[in-house]
Amino acid sequence: MEKIPRVLQRKLNTLMGFLLEKGYVEHPQVLFGAVGDAISDRAPLQIGQFESGIEMDNDLGLLLLEGNGGPWGQESYELALYFVSRHTSVDCWEKRKKKG
Repeated sequence: MEKIPRVLQRKLNTLMGFLLEKGYVEHPQVLFGAVGDAISDRAPLQIGQFESGIEMDNDLGLLLLEGNGGPWGQESYELALYFVSRHTSVDCWEKRKKKG
């Protein structure tokens, strides 16, 4: 996986423009994040914001991709799950009881 995240980081910067231009999604909201190893990485969890414009391109470019994999060759995905469970909300469901 060492090379794949870097390729994605370079190529995904056109995603929002593509979604808006082609009309595939009416009101896209995209969040980028990166998960590493909580023991050996300097930045094991990095989370941007949900963006609905090309601002997400900046968030994607700011991600630090360390590529260490940790001493056991694994990442700390539980950090991302904790973040999602404690620090996000689903506005459409909480306010209108409708899925987004």
